[in-house]
Amino acid sequence: MPAQGFAAGQCFAPTQDGQPASYSDEEQTQLALHSPNPNLDAPLPPRATPVVPPGPSPPPAAAPPRELVPRPPAALPSPPQPITIEQAVGIALESNPDLIVQRQELGVAGAQRSAADIYPFNPTLEAQVQSADNSQGLRQHVRQSYSVLEEIETGGKGTYRRAQADAALGRTGWEVHQRELEVVAEVYQKFQAALVARRKLDLVHETMLFNERQVENARPLLSAGRLSGGDALIAEAEAFDSRQTEVQARYDVTFAQMDLRATLGITEDVELAPAGDLNLLPDAEPAGEQVVAAALAMQPELQAKIAALTQADAAVALARANAWPDVTAGPTFEYDESKTVFVGGTLQIPLQIFNRKQGELMQAEAERARAAADLEQSQVKVRMRALAACQHYDNARRAAQYLRDEALPASQRHSRDAEKLLAAGQVDLLKVVEIRRRHLMLREQLLEAESRAESYRIELQVLTGRIPLPAGDVHHE
Repeated sequence: MPAQGFAAGQCFAPTQDGQPASYSDEEQTQLALHSPNPNLDAPLPPRATPVVPPGPSPPPAAAPPRELVPRPPAALPSPPQPITIEQAVGIALESNPDLIVQRQELGVAGAQRSAADIYPFNPTLEAQVQSADNSQGLRQHVRQSYSVLEEIETGGKGTYRRAQADAALGRTGWEVHQRELEVVAEVYQKFQAALVARRKLDLVHETMLFNERQVENARPLLSAGRLSGGDALIAEAEAFDSRQTEVQARYDVTFAQMDLRATLGITEDVELAPAGDLNLLPDAEPAGEQVVAAALAMQPELQAKIAALTQADAAVALARANAWPDVTAGPTFEYDESKTVFVGGTLQIPLQIFNRKQGELMQAEAERARAAADLEQSQVKVRMRALAACQHYDNARRAAQYLRDEALPASQRHSRDAEKLLAAGQVDLLKVVEIRRRHLMLREQLLEAESRAESYRIELQVLTGRIPLPAGDVHHE
């Protein structure tokens, strides 16, 4: 008999009419398991042929299509890409979308500075040609006059205009530097959040393994009568809850990594694996007044406000200089119809009687007062932020130190003692579970306290302008 073709996942056995009958994988397994002597390697019994009533035979069913070419295996996910905080900061400073847009302001301010160096007025050539009536017997029929005029700035307007452009360029540079610090601080925060999420996942996974061991240990105790059925049920419920918590913790890790990737400006679908510990910055714990003094001297935001005040001062000086009218002067030449030549000069001085630029001066002085008030208020806000950040950092550091040095070791001792008492049958499993839950809560509180302390330390570094930046990424002057 010629060989019969068959599809994957089917087995054939001869039927009563000699034709092969196919069995699916599930049918093969069920037949083998329900047989008196299950043997998966033994041949299967023939399938019963269904009784077909008399009548015309139905058309044969079309055979399912076979895949002549095997499908390629599914693409495996790319492995996580390890990244350090230094690499993350460098990528963010180069690829962050907001920072890229902010840096374009430097080009605008530089162009304005170049425009300030250019003299604003061009000379004017004036030519007049007139035809004369020759009825009187004139020697020629054309009168001609020419003049070249140039407007001359007075009052030092060019000096003040360049000073204003210099201050605007400096202000823009400090604003870009401030934005760089904010982006770097955001990278540190997101990087730290990803590390904390990973630490929490490790903690939850450890708890899940412990709860599963509790379930395994509860079974012999239940068989020996040393553990009630309710306690065994509690152990299984705790193991189930810990597995659900681990799933949520994995989601949190994924979301934290996505936030970090968005901050870095990475558009590719890659999984980042932050490497390092929670102490991202070098240890530095200056006193409150030292932080205030450093923030007032180094805060880019304040430096930008100072540059804005300098720009406003130059605008006031320019408005005062504009009260002096510009002079227009130049040589003239005339050749009349009698062939007489006139050579001389022209001087034009506007008489500023009605408009003496009072409105522009008042506006410039008001803007200067606003810039001064803005600088003063910013200094007060920076001082308050520095003192508050110092206090918050000190409180968070003390809380983390207490949890790490006192509360957590005591909780570990209580957990070990409770497990020993449970093994000896002297305590209920419910109480052990509660002690273990409290220990887990303490470890999570320690993670949160360390994360808060590091966050406030990052804020202190940003306030003082001392957060680490890669060389060549400072764009202020």
